[in-house]
Amino acid sequence: MRASSSKLEIDIILDKNEVINLKDRPLDGFLKFYEDDGDIRQIPFRLQYISLDIEQIAIVQNPSNVYFGSCRDFKIIIYDCFYQDLMEKGSCGDRFYNSGKVIIKVR
Repeated sequence: MRASSSKLEIDIILDKNEVINLKDRPLDGFLKFYEDDGDIRQIPFRLQYISLDIEQIAIVQNPSNVYFGSCRDFKIIIYDCFYQDLMEKGSCGDRFYNSGKVIIKVR
């Protein structure tokens, strides 16, 4: 899994096996977070699938009351609709925090 972000636009690339395994267990990785000033942070995160009939993704950051780029870690939770689109189309995206965007692609 590779993940990078320019502010609140997160791109994640998974291989086919990682997508299949995501049904059974979460994936852990690091997000390369790029700030406007050129600063780069490595933020630990978890990508998790939960089998529920919910269309939107969920972002849970720790701590929850700070700027996203300053969080210690975060979790992206995807649900059935997103997972099915990812498997069928090879990519899927959704918005979070009004201006944020997550795009996950399968290579």
